[in-house]
Amino acid sequence: MKIAIDIPLDRLNEPQVMSALSDLILALGDQQLPIALPKSPKAKPAPKKRGRKPKATKATKAPAPTFTPDEGAADSLLNTLEGDAKLLMTELRKKGTLNMDDAQNLLGNEKSKSVGGTIGSVKRWAPKKGFEVPYVRETDNSGDRIWRWIGTAFAEGAPAPAAPTKEEPKKKASSKKKASSKKKASSKKKASSKKKASSKKKASS
Repeated sequence: MKIAIDIPLDRLNEPQVMSALSDLILALGDQQLPIALPKSPKAKPAPKKRGRKPKATKATKAPAPTFTPDEGAADSLLNTLEGDAKLLMTELRKKGTLNMDDAQNLLGNEKSKSVGGTIGSVKRWAPKKGFEVPYVRETDNSGDRIWRWIGTAFAEGAPAPAAPTKEEPKKKASSKKKASSKKKASSKKKASSKKKASSKKKASS
């Protein structure tokens, strides 16, 4: 008596079916046809995401200015500025550098979007008024833009404003003294001439 067992080929890859079939063959004593159990497939590692690595940012510095900074020119420049531009340039001159956060905190949230335009207007406006641009734009290590104060000077060919003289009041005072001395001298001459004329009249009488 024989028993025929039909096993679908696609079921032979199942570990349980292969293990049962192997046990059955070994139990019947026919060890000439060992059945190799299929190895369970190894789990494939998850594919690595090929995202772009963030580029390392390097701080950029502007070249050195070609002019010699003049503190008097800086004072004159700030005196000609008004409003937010004067506020930002004064703070930039005081601190030396200014980033976007500092500038926004200085102007307030309502005007935070106009920081770049306000500082940029000074770059366009200064040469028209005879000044060198007082700052440069750079990038720090984190990639954020900053502004650095480099000073300013009177542009080549632009007439420097005349410094106020303190001798003018003295000149006016001296002119007044001269006028008063002239008046006194003339009055003395008139008085002496009158005395001489009166003495001559008395002598003739």
